[in-house]
Amino acid sequence: MINKISRLFGILGFGFLLIISSTALSNSSFEIYPSIFEDRLVQTRFQSVFNVNNTASGERTYSIEPASFINSNNCEIDYDFDFPPTISVNPNIVTLQEGEAAEIAIVGEYDPEILNGFYGALLVTDITEFEQTNEVNFRGRAAATFRLRGPEPWDVEVQPKVSNVTQNGQNEIRYNLDIENTGKVDIIVGGLVEANFNGQIISVELPEERIYPGLCARLSTLIDYSSTDFSDGEVTFNAIPRVQTYKSTDSRNQILEFENLNFSSSFQFEKGAVAGNNYEIKLFDVQEVIEDGKQALLVQYRLENIGKLSGSPSVKIIVGEPGEVPDVAGKTYSSLNPGNSAEGEALFFVEEGIYDVTLELFENESTFETQNKRQTVLGQSSAFDNRLLLLLIPLIYLIYLVFSQRRKIQELEEK
Repeated sequence: MINKISRLFGILGFGFLLIISSTALSNSSFEIYPSIFEDRLVQTRFQSVFNVNNTASGERTYSIEPASFINSNNCEIDYDFDFPPTISVNPNIVTLQEGEAAEIAIVGEYDPEILNGFYGALLVTDITEFEQTNEVNFRGRAAATFRLRGPEPWDVEVQPKVSNVTQNGQNEIRYNLDIENTGKVDIIVGGLVEANFNGQIISVELPEERIYPGLCARLSTLIDYSSTDFSDGEVTFNAIPRVQTYKSTDSRNQILEFENLNFSSSFQFEKGAVAGNNYEIKLFDVQEVIEDGKQALLVQYRLENIGKLSGSPSVKIIVGEPGEVPDVAGKTYSSLNPGNSAEGEALFFVEEGIYDVTLELFENESTFETQNKRQTVLGQSSAFDNRLLLLLIPLIYLIYLVFSQRRKIQELEEK
């Protein structure tokens, strides 16, 4: 039996009231309520109270810490624990019995000259220490969201950053549009993208994403063009973002009109698919090694994006004896730009035998290259015997030369 700990991360609950009486669940041992604290800051100081409830069986201990929102490399939300506002949490560690709840007091300050409000989360993590048993225990992490808007006026500014397309199987592509919020209030952005396949227009809705000031979001959607007869040439994508926000004078959702917000980009297609996505295996090496006293095959590789577009190639390594069920390992490299390379390795513990090693390089349903190697693995005793034989061969040859020379000397003496 394997002792297993599952860590679950997520933000749950969205809405738009002053304080929303909903609950953020951790998928395992606790809940937070309310899940969202939303207000308009008229002073530099704010405060609130959150509740944490132990829904697990038995006693649990939780840590509580605030964080502001930041972006990862692909415009996803991440957490920054060294944010500008000064926020105190009391208590920051709490132990609760089954069914017990605790109030968490939040007090914060911010400088309106530096920040346009505060957007972040209160992260609660189950840090209970478990005894080593065969029982499977689950940990969890959940977040209650802060949306504290700064003083008005709430200037709304949006800037499309970049768009790209990747092939997602036959007659289907994924369109990505990154949009940055350069204004002073959080917004919700969705919209439409129109793909022009030589006069044949396909329109697809862009999913809505909330974007906080200073951050970006990626609007991503699939476009099926199987209804067209398009094969080669240029395809133009025209994104028409739709921006929504809330005005202080009206609590209803407002759709804002922007001039010159449409974002157009073109990509080349060849043989019915996106041109430019191309990757190559630059290194593929297999070595027999000893790891922790056990025999293993070390597979090392390096791949390179030799195409014209950034993409997310995947590598799959298959190791197995002929006719047997193989072991498989894999990895995906996100946002690999043209001209850049990535490398990796995988270790497979094996017994004595003959193994086929296959390296596959692919992206979605497109395979770019496959290489194969066959590796013979000797048992440690057999390997020792072979190494000993290799050492003995020069010695045997030297003994042969000595005896041969002595025999020649004896023959000359007899004459």
